[in-house]
Amino acid sequence: MRKTWLMLAMLAPAALFSFASARAEDDARARKMMEDAFNRRYRWSEGFKGFTADFVFTREGKSVKGTLKADTTRPRGGITVECEDADVKKLVSETVGSTVGHSRASQFDRAFGSCSFSIAGEGTHGGTKIAIEGHGFFKDFTVKDGNIIENHGGGEGMSTEVSVHEVVWMAESGKTLPHAYAFKIKHGDREQTGKNVENWREIDGVWLPTRWHLTRKEESAAAVHSTLVLEDVKLN
Repeated sequence: MRKTWLMLAMLAPAALFSFASARAEDDARARKMMEDAFNRRYRWSEGFKGFTADFVFTREGKSVKGTLKADTTRPRGGITVECEDADVKKLVSETVGSTVGHSRASQFDRAFGSCSFSIAGEGTHGGTKIAIEGHGFFKDFTVKDGNIIENHGGGEGMSTEVSVHEVVWMAESGKTLPHAYAFKIKHGDREQTGKNVENWREIDGVWLPTRWHLTRKEESAAAVHSTLVLEDVKLN
């Protein structure tokens, strides 16, 4: 498989946010660029219900084992995690829930149909920046070579930035899967940065995430590295 710059994995499923009325002056070229990039990202079919797995979470030489279930018919991926460490339970739930939320079946019109788009000049890495209005969270996207490589969003004192560094191109379908992406979250005076490197594997004809390398950094503290590996993955 060929690796290239990506279509961004969004911080939260677009369909979860409320929409305002779209402006009359929607830019057809900007909308088409966004729709094509949105549709290029691999997503599960409407009939996919989720999966179960055992997991091993490792950080600073300590490993924690547990089990998880993802139910894609429920909000935010319906993640249920069982393990003895409360902090690990929370991080595993958030990590897998974010990936599942971005990978569920979705349609562009359902996610962004009532929004308006406009070209906002050159974006990062020579991409095209597209401003969006009428969405409850996202402010802009940058598209390059047919992929979303960056977005900004926020509200109520919080702002986010996500940059996709690398995707895997699936030659059989022409779709992409996220491989490496970084984020920055500001909430008031606090800031957290991080990076996820995801690996996917085909199981019973469905591509599923099976390994994450996570980097997290809070303010001036040192970066913390950890890994999350799924084992004995089964479709629901």
